[in-house]
Amino acid sequence: MNTPSHINHGLWTHPGNRRHEYTDIGYWLDTARLLERGLFDALFLADVVGTYDVYAGSRDPAIERGIQSPNNDPFLVVPAMAAVTEHLGFAVTFTTTYEPPFGNARRSSTLDHLTRGRVAWNVVTGYLPDAARNYGLDAAVRHDDRYDLAEEFLEVSYKLWEGSWEDDAVERDREHRRYSDPAKVHEIGHRDTTGYLVHFGGGTGIDLAAHGAEEYIEYRGLGHVESSERSFADHRTRQIIDHFASPERSSFLVIGSVEQVADRIEAIAEETGVDGFNLIQYLSPGTFEDFIDLVVPELQRRGRYRTAYRPGESLRERLGADGARLPGTHPAAAHRRHAPAGTGPATGAAAGAATAAVG
Repeated sequence: MNTPSHINHGLWTHPGNRRHEYTDIGYWLDTARLLERGLFDALFLADVVGTYDVYAGSRDPAIERGIQSPNNDPFLVVPAMAAVTEHLGFAVTFTTTYEPPFGNARRSSTLDHLTRGRVAWNVVTGYLPDAARNYGLDAAVRHDDRYDLAEEFLEVSYKLWEGSWEDDAVERDREHRRYSDPAKVHEIGHRDTTGYLVHFGGGTGIDLAAHGAEEYIEYRGLGHVESSERSFADHRTRQIIDHFASPERSSFLVIGSVEQVADRIEAIAEETGVDGFNLIQYLSPGTFEDFIDLVVPELQRRGRYRTAYRPGESLRERLGADGARLPGTHPAAAHRRHAPAGTGPATGAAAGAATAAVG
């Protein structure tokens, strides 16, 4: 996260930790180079657009301790990191709840071109109450309503990426002074209002057809952290505190010699069927350096880790897809115009056309 403290809070004070340098572009360039040396798939950037204000009824504890605050835009560090790497991917978090789809579609498409297919979008709906207030809403958007919004947001995104510019719309014909073919650029014409209101009613129990256009509607019901509330139901406060105070209890925390760490990684992969891991930092860059210099060679020796990147591979292909484009079975493919499944990226297309790993 583009912030001084993420997941392992408080460790920004450690003398060996550079997390407090998150506003310095040099920190991100060094991190990107390090991860590419370690042959990582991608750097994953989480994000929130609000502050944590539930504990003690205030945001002050989070602000005082630098707990995901201040928090800068994750998108803006990607181009610089992409410029000093050739293969490393970048997965960026963006919430579907508070902004129209076009802005995100344009940003993602631009990054997709600039990184040559090395960017992915981590789709979230957001959950912090003051995130809603940051975008002018009086109250947090309820859980079910956020997911209804996300469904439509994705549909609009698919239409923009796959249906607005045809793959050969950009001609770059200097002789005839013709850059693009207007006949191959399309308005998506998105209108799913009645459908959305049906979804809204199903999630909230509120029938907007029965209310006047100027009537105020009060949100009631699901909390913004409903899933967390369920997971900790019927627990004493002390049990919850102990859960977070003892990270070593996590089955995914691995401590030991190089061989022991490699053994545990192999065991988790075999027992669960996962085909990848999200490595969490304790110290930056120390955690990555230890893993890359010590554990990666052992995993390579066991045939569990790549020994080189494949030239020209998009992030989508690296993660197992057959081809750089979305497959024909993906819902977005239904909005594609004159582009057979499995065709290569339309590298000449303007912002608005999807070309590779975008979600």
